[in-house]
Amino acid sequence: SESLDGVDAETATLEEALDRVREKAGRLGPGAWITGYGWNHNVWSGPDGQARFPARQHLDRAAPRNPVALKAKSGHALWASSLALAAAGVTENTPDPPTGKVLREPGGSTPGGILLEDAMPLVQAAIPPLTAESLAGLMKAAQAALHAAGLAGIHDYDNSLSLRALELLEAEGLLTLRVVKGIPHELLGQAIDLGLRTGFGSPRLSLGALKMF
Repeated sequence: SESLDGVDAETATLEEALDRVREKAGRLGPGAWITGYGWNHNVWSGPDGQARFPARQHLDRAAPRNPVALKAKSGHALWASSLALAAAGVTENTPDPPTGKVLREPGGSTPGGILLEDAMPLVQAAIPPLTAESLAGLMKAAQAALHAAGLAGIHDYDNSLSLRALELLEAEGLLTLRVVKGIPHELLGQAIDLGLRTGFGSPRLSLGALKMF
């Protein structure tokens, strides 16, 4: 749902992705966060044919007045602008998490704009969170797109905010998908305490398997 509202960065060239960021910045206005998904630096080879990660400066030129954070198609990297890094407090003194890495500019310690694996939340934590109501609004468009593709049901392994948004849609009679909602491993204790189990729910929205990663 969020990706439908963000920049589709799955493009054939770096410049095309930056054009989409530039267009989004023009519609949102200064200061608003720009998020998105889908970039793949492996198809953005340079003049020498070598694939290279993009840099924060690319996003700075496309959206100089907006913090930008775009997730890679792989899901294992985040591309952030200088304003996004500053808002998150990521500097040359920020250490790498044990299971992540902040890529640095050549020959120095200044963050270059790419965060790998568990370094991604350093910036993602600074993005203003969605409310259940706003996410439910995005879900309406998402389920319409799924129906258009011929899908009548999905398994959802997103967080508890997603469940609250789905519950709002169901309560309003607007949930037209059949959704099986996975139980996040970190919430297993709470689910057990509440007496919840796989299969609990309604024909439209029910609990599914435990998600562990």
